[in-house]
Amino acid sequence: MSSSALGTGTRPQKSRGVWRTEDGGKTWKLVLFVNGNTGCSGLAMDPQDPHILFAGMWQWKLRP
Repeated sequence: MSSSALGTGTRPQKSRGVWRTEDGGKTWKLVLFVNGNTGCSGLAMDPQDPHILFAGMWQWKLRP
């Protein structure tokens, strides 16, 4: 199972990216990290090959 993390928009974070669990969510491993300003907005599986995931990554920052 994989999950995407956009993070909060006020500052860079190391928790942004794509996370994977292999034990039903007890532990998570960061498997795709671009930088602290880039989060993952969503994941899609290739219908022809379930070993391929597409990740929508984008940079964002909220400004006051």
